[in-house]
Amino acid sequence: MLFALVRSIEIKMGKKTFIGNLTSKTDAFFVALVKGAQELFNKTSAGIHRLFTHHVPARSERMWNGVRRFAEAKQVKARDALRGRKILKEGGNVSFFLKNISEARRKNSEGGTILG
Repeated sequence: MLFALVRSIEIKMGKKTFIGNLTSKTDAFFVALVKGAQELFNKTSAGIHRLFTHHVPARSERMWNGVRRFAEAKQVKARDALRGRKILKEGGNVSFFLKNISEARRKNSEGGTILG
């Protein structure tokens, strides 16, 4: 409102007043300030968008692949241990062979020889 009043007085007088000079100088400053703020906002929002659409999914995928590999390794180890116990309890030729090997290893680790 004040600016419109001052502008109408300037037009009637034919020359610029103090307030008119001040507003014309500060307008260019504020326009540059707003453009700088817009550029900063656009760069920041583009960076955040890239972070959440590229970096976070890639990192979480790598993390879950590691967790999956760890779980699979534990499952394989547990399955092999269970399978070994079943073979030893069956009482067949394989179980006797494995039992003899485990006894030989135990004797060898205690300081004895494999041949007895």
